Amino acid sequence: MNKIESFFVTKVGVSFNKVFSLLLTLFLLWGFALGLLDILNNHFKEIIHANASKLAYILLTYYAGYLIMPLLSSRFAERFGYKNGIILGLMLYALGAFLVFPTSQFHSFPLFLFSMFSIAMGMAALETVVNPYTTLVGQNKYATFRITLGQSFTALGWFFGPFVGANILSDIQANKGSEFTALAVPYVGVGILVLFIAILFLISDLPRITPQSYKQLKIQSIKKKEESKPLLKPRSIFKRKHFVFAVITMMFYIAAQTAFWGFYSKYLVDLFKTMESHSVIGQAFLLKMIRFIGNTNIVDDKLYHTVAAFIFSFVGFGLFSFGRFFGSFILIGVKPSRLLRISAINGFICSILIALNLGIISFVALCLISLSISAMFPIIFSLGIRKMGAQTKRASAYLIMAIAGGSAYPILTNIYSAENPVTVGLIILIISFFVVFMYGFKGYKIDDKTRQSLMADDM
Repeated sequence: MNKIESFFVTKVGVSFNKVFSLLLTLFLLWGFALGLLDILNNHFKEIIHANASKLAYILLTYYAGYLIMPLLSSRFAERFGYKNGIILGLMLYALGAFLVFPTSQFHSFPLFLFSMFSIAMGMAALETVVNPYTTLVGQNKYATFRITLGQSFTALGWFFGPFVGANILSDIQANKGSEFTALAVPYVGVGILVLFIAILFLISDLPRITPQSYKQLKIQSIKKKEESKPLLKPRSIFKRKHFVFAVITMMFYIAAQTAFWGFYSKYLVDLFKTMESHSVIGQAFLLKMIRFIGNTNIVDDKLYHTVAAFIFSFVGFGLFSFGRFFGSFILIGVKPSRLLRISAINGFICSILIALNLGIISFVALCLISLSISAMFPIIFSLGIRKMGAQTKRASAYLIMAIAGGSAYPILTNIYSAENPVTVGLIILIISFFVVFMYGFKGYKIDDKTRQSLMADDM
């Protein structure tokens, strides 16, 4: 057994290599479907003439799925196992994708909302079930590595999805056919893809793992004759400080990620336009880069937006995907809390540099934030569900519900519409990175009372 394989084997020799390979396939295709639907959803909003009021309903529907489904899916998984929990999430995801077709036939906005709600519930269910499952298929000390590696494949799929979506939209617009019907076809394709994954999991021999089953495996393998230690009465999930702090930190992190992706392109366009009125640091290089990417010497607003979109797609998401892969292997030798602190400090400093508008320095800082935020989600998640025993699924549900924190940026930018959304985004980033640092510094530590009430032994 090589070093890599050992990351998916328990201390008692139970191997989960094949199981984790199947999970990586799920992460990859799941991320691809997310990236593809992101660009299709934006175009669908345009052709149904989604005004500010309709966009608010779409946002509300999306986050409602994340608020409602995690607890339901965690209870479902507790009763029927992780495997069936994964299948449930995939089926809800597929249902939402398939519902876009009747939406296109009836031009129904309520039906479109319901389809987005179903997709959001499916995503929430998958996040709630799959993430903690990856932490259990091997030794605890490699749990953060496994979940970060899995999320790396999601980021990779998310990176390529929009490019496929852009090509689909290009073909739709070139054919000049019924845009509603033509746009529904890719959604159906995503639904078929997700349904195929669900069938794959249905026929796969995915072991039902719980903290208790881990203990049984250990006892059976070592063949101990002595009785196992009695389980202690669990404390309330909200009395475990490291978990509560993790939920709060997750809310701020998601708010920061949403804000960052929200103002990324606008900041670049504003930076490029600034060069028209006065000189900035590295102006010659920036102009050369703009002309090279745009393949033209004619510099105008259209070129600025084209270049900004290109950098956002390739550099922004590219570094985000690379950061997760790189971060997962760093976690083999570096404590998750330490990497979280380093990432938060880097993000905090880069946010300040962006706010100072230092030309190419701010541009580089913008790129580096993609690296800073890349591994935060899986690290916060894995640290938050440590030592939760039989309450792991429920803890996972609340951490996924914290994704609703992503609504902070769009809500604040609507409230302060007169202000620059970049300013609002940077304020969110600075505050959020401080909270993330504090969690990586002290908040992740398990208090003594929680240690005394642990229900499962470390593997």
